[in-house]
Amino acid sequence: MRSGSGGPAALLAAVVLMLATACHPARPAVLLGPGAHGPAVRDLQARLAQLDLFTRPPTGRYATETARALRRFQHQAGLPPTGTYTTADRSALNSRTSTPKKPELHPGHVQNTQSVHSTHSTHSTHGSRKHRHVSGRSDN
Repeated sequence: MRSGSGGPAALLAAVVLMLATACHPARPAVLLGPGAHGPAVRDLQARLAQLDLFTRPPTGRYATETARALRRFQHQAGLPPTGTYTTADRSALNSRTSTPKKPELHPGHVQNTQSVHSTHSTHSTHGSRKHRHVSGRSDN
């Protein structure tokens, strides 16, 4: 028995498999659709917003506006305009957009870098002390 050789039967099986694959290509897997919710939907909405296709702040809920924006993208990208997000859509969208940053995913949520735990606070700038007036009281 020779290793690495399958003979005519193996060749015929390979040809049949290639023809079947060419006639019936694998369908893209569905990732998201109407009714879905969560961070993946928010990411989709933010990416569609980068292309000016989704005009609302991302909600994380896959509803009418998300499906409509995705259909517009699918049409522009030459994909079937189904309004359902598939692996093919994700590949096309990811190649045309960048990973959304936090402000794109959560617009309106301002990152507060100052702690406001007391009614007054003291800030130091370049070695000098500045006093901030809060709630009618000062540190002086």
